[in-house]
Amino acid sequence: MATITLNSMEFHAYHGCLKHERKYGNTFIVTVGMTLDTAKAGASDRLADTLDYQAVYDTVKAEMEQPSRLLEHVAQRILDALNQRFPQVEHFTVRLSKLNPPLGGKVADATIEVSGGAKPQPADEQPINFFLRQVCCMKTAGYASKQIERGLALPIVKLSTVNYNFV
Repeated sequence: MATITLNSMEFHAYHGCLKHERKYGNTFIVTVGMTLDTAKAGASDRLADTLDYQAVYDTVKAEMEQPSRLLEHVAQRILDALNQRFPQVEHFTVRLSKLNPPLGGKVADATIEVSGGAKPQPADEQPINFFLRQVCCMKTAGYASKQIERGLALPIVKLSTVNYNFV
């Protein structure tokens, strides 16, 4: 078993809830990790015996070209498309980042990570994680705490990253 990762694929896309995000777009970074058996390819040195990285990139690109309001929706569409097109992959992890999201303060990126494979886990065992890194704005922290108070998010603190599981 091996993990193949396509790191930091960069796209200009039109995802977001705000009008200017849908009009002018933003920069997004996608990383896809794939777990699969590579023994046959390791012995044969034939592309037909492994995963075609170009086909994976093209699948991600096609999903990134379809505008969505939510990162959660884009990430799940990418995961679903990859699972559909590459059944030989046992598990995918898709990490999608929006650089410099318009949150009213300095935020490097907003990132979501989703994962799954041929045997999907029950929804309660496969949380969708939404990360905000380098948050320098109390307005964002206030929004997050309101979401927590309303029962829409559960906070989990790990190192310097705040991780919210949206339910």
